[in-house]
Amino acid sequence: MSVSPKVALRAGFSQLFQKHYFPEKSAAIADLLKEIFDFSGANVAVFYPVAHEPHLLEYFRSLSAFAAVYLPVSGEDGRHYGLALIQDWSKDLVPGKYGILEPGPLCQRLENADQVISHWLVPGLYFDCFGNRMGRGKGVYDRLLADSVGVKIGLCFQWQILPAIQSESHDVAMDFVVTDWQVYESR
Repeated sequence: MSVSPKVALRAGFSQLFQKHYFPEKSAAIADLLKEIFDFSGANVAVFYPVAHEPHLLEYFRSLSAFAAVYLPVSGEDGRHYGLALIQDWSKDLVPGKYGILEPGPLCQRLENADQVISHWLVPGLYFDCFGNRMGRGKGVYDRLLADSVGVKIGLCFQWQILPAIQSESHDVAMDFVVTDWQVYESR
């Protein structure tokens, strides 16, 4: 039985991440975001960073001063996700499925996120310069982004850029990919 290219890439990711992660590279991503995008008055969906993702939590918190910031929140079935508004980063977050912090039950849930969110800041294991993204394989972001009209911005380290990622019919491409070195525009 042969292993798919995506499964093989996911399997080797942890070793690569441990070899190539440096905290200052996350700061470089935040600097490029500040330089290129204006989120003033925007509805921005972000992610709570886990070990292998750019550590942009301070940057995401700073967005709350001039934008409405939303985080994914798991549904009751644990498979479908929605978004909820974060107003107080020190009080609004609780451990969710997989132990990742997410908005608690008192946070305002967002209806019609696909029409309301103007900018999506999206993590991934790998991206290519054409905006294709490979996540963890559970389809969380593909479902969240499926009908979105907002600008989709993938965030990763430069070493996570591959020459090409084979996309499937359910995969949602990014409009931009921002790394610690450069910005790829794909729309």
